[in-house]
Amino acid sequence: MKKITLFLTIITIVSIVACSSCKKNSDAITFSSNITLYDKPLNTIQQYITGNWKLIYTDGGYTGVAQYFDSIYWQLSANRIKQIYQSNIFIDTTINWIWVPIGGAINSNVLQCFDYRSYPYNYVVMRMYKDTLILHDNFVDGLFYHFIKNK
Repeated sequence: MKKITLFLTIITIVSIVACSSCKKNSDAITFSSNITLYDKPLNTIQQYITGNWKLIYTDGGYTGVAQYFDSIYWQLSANRIKQIYQSNIFIDTTINWIWVPIGGAINSNVLQCFDYRSYPYNYVVMRMYKDTLILHDNFVDGLFYHFIKNK
């Protein structure tokens, strides 16, 4: 019985020392990296989207199938958007922030821009999840766009 008690005591001490000596991961996700943005004030949305982004994939729409990309980049600032596809600039224009319904009784600041053909694009800035920025087309069965920061 003494051997079992001694063994359990040693295991307990080793476990306490091992767990307390773990150092915090500096790459750990912070609270602010998992945030819903569509219901936030415009200045908060603008702070989160500012930067260079790489489109990884889209999903949703009528088919719900994910489509992956490797050469689409967006440069976003508070009031400017540039979309680059295979080194060609597709959109380089100002952002019109519009306050519109996005479903039911919910309104949001929607990122609106126009391409070189004057075709409008309306994106709801949905959320940041870990390192992923998620936008959504502001129409029924729109696509979800998943971006990661481009260094």
